[in-house]
Amino acid sequence: MKISELAADHHYHLGIVFPDKRFSAKELKRLAPKMDAAGLDYGRSSFGPNDAIFESSSPESPEKTIYRVTSKFLAITHHFVGQMQFEAFCKLAETYIPLVSDTLQVPPWRTRECIVQKLAPCPDGEDSRNFLSKTLLRLDESKLGSFEKPPQGLGLRFVFPAEKTNPTEIEVKVESYLLDTSRLFLQAHARYHQPLPRREAKLAVANLRETKEFLEKRVFPFVES
Repeated sequence: MKISELAADHHYHLGIVFPDKRFSAKELKRLAPKMDAAGLDYGRSSFGPNDAIFESSSPESPEKTIYRVTSKFLAITHHFVGQMQFEAFCKLAETYIPLVSDTLQVPPWRTRECIVQKLAPCPDGEDSRNFLSKTLLRLDESKLGSFEKPPQGLGLRFVFPAEKTNPTEIEVKVESYLLDTSRLFLQAHARYHQPLPRREAKLAVANLRETKEFLEKRVFPFVES
């Protein structure tokens, strides 16, 4: 069975980086009623110097959405277990990003930071460390003897730098998941450095879609091959 069919835990993050701008607590607290009016649910909120956090979660559910604003970035993060809810996350982002941008009059964006993470059990129930070392990396186990103890986890990290023709930086991780070594941790972390006006939420979400597609169409086949 393919990794894409086994993935059960999902984590999405979309962050907007802009030139430093200080926000007062009064300014940040103006976000709460506007988020309520826009239907952006949250159970808890906190306000600090140049920082606001709105969090939606419950002890009964592993699902969690976090909205955050600082003097340098605004971000939305969503973690859930089970059936994929990517489109629902995109709709939240398309509502939240312009709401914050307009309310706080944030400067034009410098960078969009997109993170897509997935946890998946190894094919055939294999231990992820064995899968990575023997199947993917084809390591000579005798070389690990120099460490004098077996590794708790291991993995791969690739960094694809930004270029003039493609100013997008992508970092990929394929690792054994330390909390449960029967599962693989897969991540694509992209930084889009092209400047954008502050209301281009749909373009920011399109960047997240590209990051997700990179993980599923580039990284998954690499792991499965």
